[in-house]
Amino acid sequence: MLEHQKVNVVNEVCGKLPSPVLPKGVPKKELPDRFSRYFSDKISKLRQELDHDAEDPGTETADSVPKFSGDIFRNFKEITAQEVKNILTASPSKTCSLDPIPTKLLKTCLDSTLPEITNIFIQSLSTGVVPDSFKKAIAISREARNR
Repeated sequence: MLEHQKVNVVNEVCGKLPSPVLPKGVPKKELPDRFSRYFSDKISKLRQELDHDAEDPGTETADSVPKFSGDIFRNFKEITAQEVKNILTASPSKTCSLDPIPTKLLKTCLDSTLPEITNIFIQSLSTGVVPDSFKKAIAISREARNR
C-alpha cells in the first residue's frame, strides 16, 4: 500500500474527511456559475474546432471513408416467449420512475403479459422501430469518492 493510501485509510477511520479543493479568491456563491461557464466554454471551443476540421479539405469525407464490404444483417431470429421470460425473470427487480409498471409487479403477472411483451420485441426487431419510451433514460450523477 502506498503512503498516501495509508494516510487516506487512517483519516477515514478517524473520521477526518479531506477538505474540498476549491479555487482560492472566488466567493463560494460564484463557483457553480464559474464551473458551468468553464465547461460551456470548453464545449463551445471544441465544437468550433470540430466545425473547422469538417471544413478543412484534408479531413475525411463520406466518399473517402471505405465502404462496408461485409454481409448486411437483415434478418433477426424471432425471439420466443420463453427467451423473453428467461431474460425478464433473470433481471434484477429494480424499478425506474420511467418504467410503466414496477418490475416486481411485472414479474408477478408475467405469464399473462408475456405474449404482448414478446410481440413488442418481435415487432421492434422486424420493423427496426424502437418505441420512443424505450429511448428515454434518467442519468443520476453521484459524487465521486475521495481517493
